[in-house]
Amino acid sequence: MRTAQRPGSSHAENRPAQAESLSVFRSLVSSSFVPLQISAESGRPFFARMSSADADDVVFTEVAAKPHLVERTPETIADGGSGYYKVSLLLSGSSILVQDGRELVMRPGDLSVYDTSRPYSLLFAEDFRNLIMMFPKSRLELPAAFTEQLTAVSLSQQHAPLSSVITAFLSQFPAQLTQLGDRV
Repeated sequence: MRTAQRPGSSHAENRPAQAESLSVFRSLVSSSFVPLQISAESGRPFFARMSSADADDVVFTEVAAKPHLVERTPETIADGGSGYYKVSLLLSGSSILVQDGRELVMRPGDLSVYDTSRPYSLLFAEDFRNLIMMFPKSRLELPAAFTEQLTAVSLSQQHAPLSSVITAFLSQFPAQLTQLGDRV
């Protein structure tokens, strides 16, 4: 298994990986995204697959995994990685995203945003596939008050025109991750 790295490459690099244990997945996720706590029901088999490609500090990652809980806590924030936004497109399964006092139940096709500088949690109660685009906050230079209104809300429901453009853009990447990684 190859371990992915945090954003920072100036060229595209494809990093497929799989984890057959929760401990391997924890390490893989924290090194691919930002430090996170991950837990799952004990005694159940765990499996996950990830494929990532990055270019110019923007990382596209597809995750397919068994049920688990992801938490960005004050402790993991203190460990680093607070300068990013994540845009998530749920491809299959369902999840619950909590950030900034809001809770969003996500279904396939839902698009949401979360901010790595503030605590959040994602509960995946069933097998799922998710596509995440992570990029530096400095790329948007938006006021914090504006972005705080976008976290843990369904962009698909509340901002349909914007959401449809972003969804069309993001949905191309699962099939393109390998080719994107081949372009150096």
